[in-house]
Amino acid sequence: SEVPSADLLDLFKEDVAVTTPSITITSPNGGEVWRDGQSYDIQYKSSAGIKRVGFLLFKDSQIVYSTNAPIEAGVPIGFYVNPNFASSVDAGNDYKIRVYDYDNPDIFDESDATFSIVSEQKTYELKLYKGCNLF
Repeated sequence: SEVPSADLLDLFKEDVAVTTPSITITSPNGGEVWRDGQSYDIQYKSSAGIKRVGFLLFKDSQIVYSTNAPIEAGVPIGFYVNPNFASSVDAGNDYKIRVYDYDNPDIFDESDATFSIVSEQKTYELKLYKGCNLF
């Protein structure tokens, strides 16, 4: 019996591109300064397999804010830093963001380095203003 040639075997191989879903944060990714009274977008890129995302805000490695509902992937997550209401989020220079696949939280990206939130007030409230229906 004859062994098929490599060319013949190549006919039966199927080119299958295997892509791992991914998320990449582009802003804030380190060094930015968020100021009270200003609006900011959390900007990120997500691969085609990711339909919904969530996010976490860390201060010194502790979660201080998180989404309570999924956000459509690809939509910038908007925040307004509100100086008029006290909350548990303090001004500081040790913040990071994590954006994750809402349906598979093991797929995520975090800011590469810390960014700052500064305010004349000691504490303030972050309000989601786009990207998520809270009601």
